[in-house]
Amino acid sequence: MSVMTRVADKAGALGSIVSAMGCGACFPALASLGAALGLGFLSQFEALFVTVLLPLFAGLAALFSRLKSITML
Repeated sequence: MSVMTRVADKAGALGSIVSAMGCGACFPALASLGAALGLGFLSQFEALFVTVLLPLFAGLAALFSRLKSITML
């Protein structure tokens, strides 16, 4: 497993979590955690996070996870 695959897989997963924290209505547990951490300012970017970044990072995580499983065969 290459370093590129490992880094990209982790970046995709982290990006999906950060994007999910931007949508309080979709993920209420993450919203309360984000508010407790002082990330309430992300609410103004909710539409961008949900419509663009969340699918992008989820796809990135899925793609590199698939590449990781193929190289392990």
